[in-house]
Amino acid sequence: MAHDICSMNAQPTELDFLTWRTGLGLTQVQAAAALGLSRRQVQYYESGLEAVGGNVQTPMRTVELAMHYLAEHPRQLERYRGE
Repeated sequence: MAHDICSMNAQPTELDFLTWRTGLGLTQVQAAAALGLSRRQVQYYESGLEAVGGNVQTPMRTVELAMHYLAEHPRQLERYRGE
């Protein structure tokens, strides 16, 4: 995979998330839009936390699957980059 973020057997870490985002050239706002998250949730994931306000709003496994899909299909990101 072009942007290998982590093993499919383990949840991505904050470094995996940051590496994925920057490897695809996305800002936090663009990554949030592409994943259906708020920018604040992206900030939490990048800091190693999954919760916003104490509640897990989007399960990390769902985010992980979306990250893998978007890494494999980068053309899907064009709408979020303004391309």
